[in-house]
Parts: sequence; C-alpha cells; structure tokens
Amino acid sequence: MLVIVMPARTTRAPQHPRRGIREVKITLISRDHRILTKIAEELRQKALDKGVRVRGPIPLPTRRLIIPIRRSPDGRGTETIDHWEMRIHKRVLYIELTTPEILRDIMKTEFPTEVEVEMRMIER
Repeated sequence: MLVIVMPARTTRAPQHPRRGIREVKITLISRDHRILTKIAEELRQKALDKGVRVRGPIPLPTRRLIIPIRRSPDGRGTETIDHWEMRIHKRVLYIELTTPEILRDIMKTEFPTEVEVEMRMIER
C-alpha cells in the first residue's frame, strides 16, 4: 500500500524554490525484515545512481505485538494459553530532491504487497 502525504497549504507567500532544500522522507513498514532491507537498499541505490544525497536506510525500533489466546474453545477446559507474536519492522530514508525525475523514479518502483510505503515532502 502506497500512502503519499503532501504538506498542507499555508496562507503565507510562496518561497523562492532555491531557498529551502526539498527532501522526501520515505518510511517503509513490513513484517518481513529481509524484504524491507532489500527494498530500502534498492531505493538508496536508485537515488545514488542519480547523484543525489541520501540518508538511510535508518532502522527504527521493532514493534512486538503479543496476543495471548486460550486454547480451550468453551472456556472451562485446560488453562493452556498460546502466545502469538507479530513483529513490525520500519526503515526510513531521506532523499534530497534536486530534480523532479528523482521523485518520478521513486514512484515507479514496484513494492511488494507486504511492504507499506509512506512518503512525506520536507522543506528545510
């Protein structure tokens, strides 16, 4: 799933395009860290081939979701409990946007269905 978040409109006058550095913050989320690392390195390599500055992939802390479930269907059986765990991994990349072609190449990348992608535009 690809989610693009654009900055909200402001009422102040637009700035000169060269005044601020524009970056895109790409957050990749998945349960499989191997696929996540592969996609992050692929995006990094695409950006480096274009000659732009890249920070990342930065690994964020892994979230562990643990759900205890009783084995007995009627509730009066054994006190045996199963514990199910899901780990959610995240990677963050910051890519400097010097030309519109860079963003276009990032958008053309095909992501697996297991990877959730969030992109945010940043002006510094």
